[in-house]
Amino acid sequence: MGEHILSIDVGTTGCKATLFDREGHVVVDAYREYDFSIPRHDWAEQDPTKWWNATQEVVKETLTKSKIPPDDIRGVGITGQSPAVLPIGKDGHPLRPVIIWMDQRATRQSLSIEKEIGKKMDPTDFIPKILWIKENEPDVYRNTYKFFEKAADYIAYRLTDRPILAALIPYDDVLATVESLKIDPGKLPEVKRADQIVGEATSRVEETTGLRRGTPVVSSGVDGVCSIYGTGVMKVGEAVTVMGTSTCVDVCLEEKISDPQKRVWTTYNLVLERWVMAGCTNTSGASYKWFRDVFCQFEAKEAEETGARLYDLLDREAEKAKPGCRGLLFLPYLTGERSPIWDPDARGVFFGISWNHGKTDFLRSILEGAAFAWYDVIRTMEEAGAKINEIRLCGGGAKSSLWRQIKADVSGKPILLPEVTDASGLGAAILAARAVGVYRNIQEATSNMVRIVDRKEPDDSRHDYYSRLFEIYREVYLNLKDTYKKTASLSREHA
Repeated sequence: MGEHILSIDVGTTGCKATLFDREGHVVVDAYREYDFSIPRHDWAEQDPTKWWNATQEVVKETLTKSKIPPDDIRGVGITGQSPAVLPIGKDGHPLRPVIIWMDQRATRQSLSIEKEIGKKMDPTDFIPKILWIKENEPDVYRNTYKFFEKAADYIAYRLTDRPILAALIPYDDVLATVESLKIDPGKLPEVKRADQIVGEATSRVEETTGLRRGTPVVSSGVDGVCSIYGTGVMKVGEAVTVMGTSTCVDVCLEEKISDPQKRVWTTYNLVLERWVMAGCTNTSGASYKWFRDVFCQFEAKEAEETGARLYDLLDREAEKAKPGCRGLLFLPYLTGERSPIWDPDARGVFFGISWNHGKTDFLRSILEGAAFAWYDVIRTMEEAGAKINEIRLCGGGAKSSLWRQIKADVSGKPILLPEVTDASGLGAAILAARAVGVYRNIQEATSNMVRIVDRKEPDDSRHDYYSRLFEIYREVYLNLKDTYKKTASLSREHA
């Protein structure tokens, strides 16, 4: 039997397929970018056909470029964005666009849940969004056969025709909450552990992608959680940060620790058999992309003409600015914020603009502002009692040497870089490798498939400076908090 593993990562802004060998080396990969829409002030949606079309294209391209026989692919692991609420009918067709994770429309429903059953939930969560559909789109709710919570589960369904809900955490409490809110539990797919085989690729998939019919498929669950395995984070005090559209942090705990203010959350990871504390920011990574698309046409043209990576050109410009950007601060709250402030009304701010500020300052301020938002999560975890010795970075943003050093200086902690920065994809491959028997357990798989290639140590003087600047960053948000609510209220009135 072959021992190559194909991973599929269905992200917020694109889909990537990667073929790994049994040692975790990248054989070949392919990527397709797509967009999402903001139809109203606090909404965010996506067309699920873009997910599926992109998946078919990248799988076919990967298999074609690799020239590896389809029989040599032992299994497929899938990961992706979540919560991404997608209702389908009995015919398998989506009944509406996906309500993706950054959508904030279910604010009223989340407050209602807290009042009714005493459980605090954010508007971005899965259950408040189902309630929103039930209350505002009753025909959609009535005709829903299954609600998918994860992009990975939907793609697994398209590959195998089997609807499942991949669980990386115990789901008994989730199902109990669903029933207490009078949501039909039959509309949720069968719960299956994320390190187990969902089903096999169908003959239809073989025709459209070249993936052999009968290839085992594993829905590995949420991208942020898969990055834990893809970076080899296994021990107490080790943490991982995914630098994608959003930024997610996970740290391994010795025992269960909970933040009494619920700014971050703690779950039991079924695969690691360990408690993990987690927190996510919304658009700290996406902020750099937003600035790139809106203000960096000159650099984009240079990248196209020279073949250089556009983000490398932007980093080169950002490096020209001094730390602190001469008093320019950026709050990266483009679609509200999750951890630790949980404010759906917050929005992005450049603070302290002066006549002397140029593009280099704005670029670096985005990197620093995103680092401050990330550090806010780190600091909150430590306040709750978590021990964090080192942090491994992954995702597209981790490729930036400048950004890694900024995060080391802001946090005062060593920053490690794995060989494969697409750790979510590698994590999905690791779970699939374990599920199909390439490795006996998750520890054996990670020890063979994960390698660290770079380490950034913090500069003490810059850490001291950034620590003082971080307090000003927090003060700016606190001073704007009430103003955010007024602006949001006005925007909703005129939506």
